[in-house]
Amino acid sequence: MSSSERFSRHAPAPVPPGARWWRDAFVLARWTRRLTMLALLFFAAAAWSYWGEQWLPPIRTVVIEGELEHSDSDRLRYAALRAVEGKTFFDVDLGALRRALEDLPWVRRADVRRVWPDSLVVSLAEYRPIAIWIDVASGELSLLDANGHVFSAVPPSDDLPRIIGPAGQEETLLEAYEGLSRVLQPLGRLEVLQVGPTLSYVVRLSQGTEFVLGRLDSLQQAEQRLSWLAQRWDAIRERLGYAPVRVDFRHQQALAVAGPASIIAPPPPPESKGKKKR
Repeated sequence: MSSSERFSRHAPAPVPPGARWWRDAFVLARWTRRLTMLALLFFAAAAWSYWGEQWLPPIRTVVIEGELEHSDSDRLRYAALRAVEGKTFFDVDLGALRRALEDLPWVRRADVRRVWPDSLVVSLAEYRPIAIWIDVASGELSLLDANGHVFSAVPPSDDLPRIIGPAGQEETLLEAYEGLSRVLQPLGRLEVLQVGPTLSYVVRLSQGTEFVLGRLDSLQQAEQRLSWLAQRWDAIRERLGYAPVRVDFRHQQALAVAGPASIIAPPPPPESKGKKKR
């Protein structure tokens, strides 16, 4: 069998007379339906963009949820109303509202969702401060939360401990504060942890006792020195006869100890009686 014969067997069957116009009409009808649907969608979108906002009511209610202890309710309300003013259910920018709320003091996270037909629900989470952070270079005061995040707000209490250190070391020094607090717990509450630019550590307790640790290579060194001192604190007090108010570790194989001013102050000079006249 020749190749031309094999090819001819698979050739399409001839179209019967009068059938072509029927097939062409079917294709034309199918494309007509498609174009009609596209036109309807286009006109519906155009109509919605022109009249849709008039059919939808504006946002009338904003509900704020969350355990709020420090946030200013007036500032929260103003930020929310400003973001939704003149907006409807679909065109309100939830991201802009969330950012406006998270820019406020004390707001750690804001979640916003729509509630049909004209409401928004805002869930807020506040920062929980555990220490006051002071930048050792600029003196700028901020607050620290439990994760070492810095945020700007007015301290809610003067009882918060103070951590003073270089910018960028917030998480590291918060960890150091927690570790040294555990070590010094038998002696009192750790009130101030100060670390200079050269990593020189100074620690002060709430009753005023100060420990100068000097420059250290690691937090473990600070914990070892203060742990050694805490174990011998009662013996040191007994031997000196008073509780030291300052202990300096910067001397090799020795401690420099200072006592209360009433103990270490020199006695007043004796009164000069002078010579009697003859």
